[in-house]
Amino acid sequence: MNFFIEYFYGLNRVLFLGILSIVGIIYYFFLRFVSLNIFDPLMLLGVFASFSTSLVFYMFFMGDVQAVQFYSFLAVIITFWIGYLFAYLLWGRRYKSAVVSFVDNSILKKDAYFFLSLTLFFLLVIPTLVLFWYRGVPILSENPSDAKVLLYANGFGAIRYVHFIIPAVLAYLLLAQLFAGRFFNLGRLLKLKGLTLFFMLLVALAVPVLLGSKGALLFILGGFSMIAYWYQRYGSKKVRAIYFSAVVFVLVAAIFAIIVSILTPYSSANPLISLAIRFLASGDVFFFYYGFDISNEFEVQWFDFLAYIFDPLLAFFGAAEHSYPLGAYVLHYSTGWPLGSFGPNAQLPVLLNIYFGSLFSAVLALAFGLLVGFLRMKMFVILMKVKFVGPFFALFLWASSASVLTDLNFFVSRFWFVVVVFVPILFIYYIVVTSSRRSSSKWRNI
Repeated sequence: MNFFIEYFYGLNRVLFLGILSIVGIIYYFFLRFVSLNIFDPLMLLGVFASFSTSLVFYMFFMGDVQAVQFYSFLAVIITFWIGYLFAYLLWGRRYKSAVVSFVDNSILKKDAYFFLSLTLFFLLVIPTLVLFWYRGVPILSENPSDAKVLLYANGFGAIRYVHFIIPAVLAYLLLAQLFAGRFFNLGRLLKLKGLTLFFMLLVALAVPVLLGSKGALLFILGGFSMIAYWYQRYGSKKVRAIYFSAVVFVLVAAIFAIIVSILTPYSSANPLISLAIRFLASGDVFFFYYGFDISNEFEVQWFDFLAYIFDPLLAFFGAAEHSYPLGAYVLHYSTGWPLGSFGPNAQLPVLLNIYFGSLFSAVLALAFGLLVGFLRMKMFVILMKVKFVGPFFALFLWASSASVLTDLNFFVSRFWFVVVVFVPILFIYYIVVTSSRRSSSKWRNI
């Protein structure tokens, strides 16, 4: 990693900041047009994308990237967002209406949601305490980065899947019950139920922080976004939306700043320098892949991409062993770093270039942009019609599919877990709750 740190300190700051300003402005206005509000996970993705895209432009201007690789990268980024824009123009209006329905009182104010929150809370807390007892807390260890990578090794892999999804869904349920509609007042918050909900919310937010999971916080941010949008559209007082948005912004910004400053693998005595390196490191895979020109090191075919997609599912069932992440190979081929679980995220431009080459990458990026738009918008409308289970799956797809651009494998891993484990659990819970209600109503009629 010293290569990247040395490159950072050798930057022409004026040139890079000029590029970042232009790229950041373009990303902001485009993403603000196609996103729900400023808390939409797409907006946070845009912050990282601004830094990573600016890094590639800077490297090209400095002669550190071959022209063919630069134009391939540019084509993938542009066609991906064209695909997403087309999806937004097709389905954007209906999906925004579905978001309002999702946060509407008729959906949120059911006793089943409170008891579901309690169930998810214990499903999260018990395995997490066991993990921390045996492995320690990553953020408090001597080397948080290594501790985060090794946390789930040797028999604790199942808990990793719990942390994929439960903190985010639990946080959304609790936020909705606390802040949506009649729960949004201090009197209810100070009662036993309100205090219980608030305590569980603090725990749901604390777990990703202690784990150093920025991905889970991105998902949680999606829940904030939906509730803020509900207030923007249907809140009884506009000041409530402003107050709520300010609280959310400060909370998320503080949590995120703590994580990136403590867990950054690029150490520095100055926290601000560490934070700057961390933001620039959102494009570290491009630095290693383009800067060291290692595209010919990967001997794969297009059909190997299918194995890449299904590997998390097969590994979950024990039918195959987890392969090394693609980013680990990028780091190994570029610097000689030993193969392991550590490496930069294999972002979509690099991923498509490895499996499909420069010629077909742009076409496939267009398809991926459409796919992300379909999952975030069209599937949201469709799944809202499925009782109980559908809205939670819709929330997952909406909040998580934005990460396809930055880490497809991470999204796929969580997707398979939700399909195979979480959705069936919710379905069983729904059957039990509805059956118990029918039984109790029969006894009352006797």
